[in-house]
Amino acid sequence: MLLGGSAGREGPIIQIGSALGSAVGQLLQVSRRKMRTFVACGAAAGIAATFNAPIAGALFSVEVILGEFGVSQFGPIVISSVLATVIARHYFGTGPVFEAPEYHLTSSFELGPYIVLGILCGLGSVGFIKGLYFFEDMFDRSKRIPGALKPLCGGFPFRLDWIMASTCTRRRLHNDQPSA
Repeated sequence: MLLGGSAGREGPIIQIGSALGSAVGQLLQVSRRKMRTFVACGAAAGIAATFNAPIAGALFSVEVILGEFGVSQFGPIVISSVLATVIARHYFGTGPVFEAPEYHLTSSFELGPYIVLGILCGLGSVGFIKGLYFFEDMFDRSKRIPGALKPLCGGFPFRLDWIMASTCTRRRLHNDQPSA
């Protein structure tokens, strides 16, 4: 995570949950088909516990991890998702994961900028995804960069951005302090 990483909060928890599911499946020496179910159960539990969303965790695992719907697989995935949510709620409470401030629309003219913002965000997300896949393919095809250095090269621009932002913030904080 030091030099780049997931494109969101869900990436690491899906990997951790899937790895735990895989470890349990290996420990029990299950078949290949059941191993996929164990991995999907781990991913569903991770999403459900992290975002306080058991249904989303279950559906995400069925759609993204398994890629197909099977009744025999859906039951264990739902159970793992619900149990993870119950455990997370026990330790972290039942409050929402993301709290949005209360907002009231005061005029219909406010909708115009929101529509423009929505379109710009949609275009930005398409650009981000295309860029992400472009760089993934570029690193996969690259033979000159050793495998161990690829994460360093991929994360370097983000670290530069972080260093520049923290430097600017420190300068701003330093300049805002009153003189003695």
